[in-house]
Amino acid sequence: KVILFLTDGLPTDGEENILNGIADRNAKLKNSVVILTYGLAGSEGDEILSNIAKQIYHRPLAGEIKLGIYTRVEDPNNLRTAMGSFYDYFSKSSRIIDPIFTVPYYDAFGLGLITSICLPFYYHSNLKGVTCVDMSMEDLLSDIAFLGRTDSSYAFIIDPNGRLLMHPLLPSPQSVNDDPIFLQVTSLETSPQAEDVLKSMLRGESGKDTFGSLRVISRGDTILEGSISSNVESVYTWNRLSPNNFSLCVVTVKSDFETVLSDTSNPSQNFFYHRLDLETVPGECEYLSATATIAIPRVHRGKLGMDEKCPINNLSEKVGEALCSESLEK
Repeated sequence: KVILFLTDGLPTDGEENILNGIADRNAKLKNSVVILTYGLAGSEGDEILSNIAKQIYHRPLAGEIKLGIYTRVEDPNNLRTAMGSFYDYFSKSSRIIDPIFTVPYYDAFGLGLITSICLPFYYHSNLKGVTCVDMSMEDLLSDIAFLGRTDSSYAFIIDPNGRLLMHPLLPSPQSVNDDPIFLQVTSLETSPQAEDVLKSMLRGESGKDTFGSLRVISRGDTILEGSISSNVESVYTWNRLSPNNFSLCVVTVKSDFETVLSDTSNPSQNFFYHRLDLETVPGECEYLSATATIAIPRVHRGKLGMDEKCPINNLSEKVGEALCSESLEK
C-alpha cells in the first residue's frame, strides 16, 4: 500500500496534528502504508514533507513502519516523470529472493497441469525482467499424490490464498485435460474443528491437533454400492513448505497402527535367484516354461501356484535336480 502526496506550500493545520493523524490511521492498518511525498520548488514545506515520509510519530506496537522518501521537484515540467517513477522505490527496497509459483494451469503443448516458477532479474540493483521455468504438477506433487498409510489417511496442499492444489477428493494432476477450477480448502474440509487448523495453515504456521472428522471412502460399484462414511478420531499435522509458501497437512486416523517386520535375514547365507548367467551349468533348467535353479536357500512357492501332478515344494535338492534333468531331456 502506498500514498503519493504532492504539495506546493505549507499546511494550514499544525504539524503535530498531521503526524499524529497519520500515525493513528496507519496503526489501524498495522503500519503497512508507505508515504511518498513530493514538493514543488519554491515551497517551504521540505521539513514537514520529510517527516511525513518518515512517519516520525508512528505507533511501534502496530508493527514496523516502512520508511518513505521525500522528493523535491525542481522543474514542474518533470513532475510526471518524478511521480511516475515511484515503482523504483519498491524494486529497490523489497527485492524478491524467493521464487513465485503461479496458479496451476493446463499446458497447451501437452505437459498437462503445470505451474510457472518465476524470479525477477536485477542488473545493477535495477529490475530488468522476469525469468520463469515451467514444472509439471504431477512431478511437483508426486510424493503427496500417492501418500496413504491406510484407506482413511491422506494429505492435502493449499496455496497462500487457501486454494486446494492437491486433495484425494480432487482429480489427480495427470488426469486433468483442461484448465482446472480451484476450490477453497473449506469446501472439502468441512469439519467445524478443522477451521482453526486451516486458519493456522494460511498464516504459514505449523502444528498438530486431534479431533473427530468425517471420512468418506468409496466401495464397490459407484451406482449400486457408492461409498461409506464414518466419523473417526483424526490427527491433523501441518507445516509450511518453503520457499513457495504452500502448506501441507497430513491426516491420519488415531486408531491406525503400523507393524514393522523384524530383520530375519541370516548374514552367513546367500540368497540365490534366477541368474543362471552367474553360474556355469550344463544347460538351462526350466519348469513350466520358466527358468529355475536349485539352491539353498530357495523361494518357497504356494501350493496354488503349482501343478498338483508335479509339486516341487519342500523337496530335497536331489529330487529337484532330477526334475530339472527330466525337463532338460524333454
